[in-house]
Amino acid sequence: MKDMTEFNDYEVGFDIPAKPGMKAADIQTPALVLDLDALERNIRKMGDYARAHGMRHRVHGKMHKSVDVAKLQIELGGACGVCCQKVSEAEVFARRQLRHVGLGALTSMFQFDATNRDRFSDFRPAVHDSDGLLIHNGAGETLWRPLANPRELQLSAFRDNDPRGFGLMQRSQDFDDFSDLEALYHRRPSVWIVPRGGWGRGAVTLVEIPTEDEIYDNIVAYWRPDTPVEGGGSLAFAYDMSWSGATAWGNGLRVIDTRAGQVRSDGIIFAVDFENGPDLPADLGEVRATVRSSAGEVSTGILQRNPSTGGARFSFTLRPGTATLAEMRAELRTADGAALSETWLYRWTAE
Repeated sequence: MKDMTEFNDYEVGFDIPAKPGMKAADIQTPALVLDLDALERNIRKMGDYARAHGMRHRVHGKMHKSVDVAKLQIELGGACGVCCQKVSEAEVFARRQLRHVGLGALTSMFQFDATNRDRFSDFRPAVHDSDGLLIHNGAGETLWRPLANPRELQLSAFRDNDPRGFGLMQRSQDFDDFSDLEALYHRRPSVWIVPRGGWGRGAVTLVEIPTEDEIYDNIVAYWRPDTPVEGGGSLAFAYDMSWSGATAWGNGLRVIDTRAGQVRSDGIIFAVDFENGPDLPADLGEVRATVRSSAGEVSTGILQRNPSTGGARFSFTLRPGTATLAEMRAELRTADGAALSETWLYRWTAE
C-alpha cells in the first residue's frame, strides 16, 4: 500500500477518508473499510486456487476501482493483468501525475501512395491500411489530413474543444488502387471514434513514424486531454467505436484523392480531388477554391471538373523556397462563402 510520506500530501476528509493507523472512530464516512490481513489472505487464496487448476486470472478493475488493490492482486495473487467491464468505457487511475494520456487510441500502417510513390520500387501503386485522418471538430468543421510516411518522426496536434469524432479512414476502396491479390488493402475497414459526453479541451494527436516496410504499424492517432490526471486521481471516459467501410463522417464534399509531384521548373504541384455531390454546382465558376501555406509561396490554383470522378480537382503549386516544412490548408466554398467541402490539411517536408 502507499507509504506514509505519500499520504502526508493528502487531507483527511477532503482527499482521503483516513490515514493508516487512525482510530476507526476518526474515519470520515461514508468510506469502505477493509481488513488488510483478510484482504491479503483472500487475494493469496484466489491466486493459489487459479494456479492449482491451471488457470490465469486478471484484476477486474471495475469492481473496486482501486490502484492499490489491483497492485496487491498482481503482486500477491499472481494476477496477469487488469480488465475493464466494457471496451467503450474505462477509467484511468493515476499513482503519479500523468501529463500525456491518449484516449480512443488507434494504430494503422501507411507506406506510400501517389504523394510519395517515387520513394519505393514496388509493382503496386499504393500500400496502406489507412490513407487519412478525419476529424469532425467541436466547431462543426470537418478536417481531412492525408497520412504520410515521413523521413523523420512527425507529431501533429489538432487543437479542439469537445470533439465530435475522429478516426483513421481507408478511402481507397477499389482493387486498382492497390492491385494486391494477397493483402487486399482495398478491403481494409475504417474506424470512427465518437466521444460520449464532453471531452473538454485537448488535441487530436497524430504520430507518423518512418517505415520502409508494410509489416510495421507506423501510424497512431488519439485524443490528448489538456488537463493532466493528478496522482491519486482518476479519469473516466467513454466512447463509441465504429468499424466499417463508411468514410463520410462530418460535413461537406469528401476529399477522395491527393497527388503530389515535382514541377519541371520549381516547386511541388498538388492535385486534390473532391467527390461529386448534389451540392457541387454544375458551373465550377460558382465555386471558390482557396489554399494557403504557412511557409513559402503557393499559387492560386486551378479548379477543374474531373471526368473520371465527376467531382472537382483543385491543383496548385507550392514553392517552398528555403523552408523545410509547410503546413497547407485548402477548401471549396460557395460564391457566398459557405463551406462546400471538407478542409484539406497537408504537411509538406523537404526530402
